[in-house]
This record gives sequence, structure tokens and C-alpha cells, in this order.
Amino acid sequence: CVVVEGGLEGLVSTVRDRRDAAAREEARCAAVDAILQIATCWDGREWLLGLDGAEGMQFPDRVAPTLTLEQRDTLARDTCDALSAVLEMEAGSPKLVKLALHAVALITTVPRGLQLCLIAGALRSASQILQGYCGDVQSGECVLWTSSRSPHHALDCAIVTHGVSVVYHIAMDDVGKRESLELP
Repeated sequence: CVVVEGGLEGLVSTVRDRRDAAAREEARCAAVDAILQIATCWDGREWLLGLDGAEGMQFPDRVAPTLTLEQRDTLARDTCDALSAVLEMEAGSPKLVKLALHAVALITTVPRGLQLCLIAGALRSASQILQGYCGDVQSGECVLWTSSRSPHHALDCAIVTHGVSVVYHIAMDDVGKRESLELP
């Protein structure tokens, strides 16, 4: 079980392992997808971030945390750092970027996740990804470069959608508003 047996540490380790990145892309996508699946429900997201979870939003058979508060905090930071690193370094792997952006978009719906992703640099990375897809927004020349006839159109649109969600969530926070003003 991911929660009780330390599976999240293994997922984070797999995401961070960039040795022979092309050959390991499928494993890294699967690890990011597993983190994404955990982040899709409220209780999983809270657990992922080292929080206790809101009353009434927990799994009925939830197991008490076996990690100390410090270990839970470190694991939450490591998870957000690993996802942000994917956004920063994986421009050649659209599927991996899409999964990581989706996970970060979900994690940033919780104030603790927003804080950790902001510290990890997710706003800057998501902004740079969006600039790559849309051009310079400030100049008024924001056009999604992909064609609807492209075989990757759905993937490109998902990347842009999740990227916009990340920027929106982070920019709604006071700290995120200040940092977003510093972006190019």
C-alpha cells in the first residue's frame, strides 16, 4: 500500500531518477501518474501533503500515519520538488509534463500544496511552459501554436489547461501574486 508501506518515497525516487531518461520515461510517467491519482481525492491530497485531513473527508478505513510530522513534511516537500523539477527539465516529454502539471494543479488547490509548489518553483516553470505553447502573453500575441490536425493536439491542449490552472491557483495567493509580478 502506498500510504502505509512507504510507496510514495519510491514514486518520488523514480520521478527524480533521470539516468537514461529516454529508456525510463514510461516508469517515470507511471510514477507521476500514481502521484496524480493520489492527488485526485481530498484525503489523498491531504495525506500527500503531510496533513491530517478534514473531518468527514477521510477514507473510512484510513490507517493512522506511521511517519513523524517532520518525515511527513519532508516527504511532501520532496514530492512537490520532484514534480516541479519535471516541469523545469522535461520539455522533451510532453506526456510527463502533462501528468506533472495536472498533479501540481490539484496539489495547489490546498494552501499547503500551493506554498510547497511555490517554494519549489512551479509558478515559474508553468509560466515558461505556457510561454512555449502560447507565445508572449503580454505583447497580446498569445496564440496556441498547435494545429487541431496535429496528432498531439489533445496532449498540447491538456498541457496548456493544466498549466493555466497552476498559474491561476498560485496567482490567487498573496505570495503568488507578488511572485507572478516578477515573471517575464
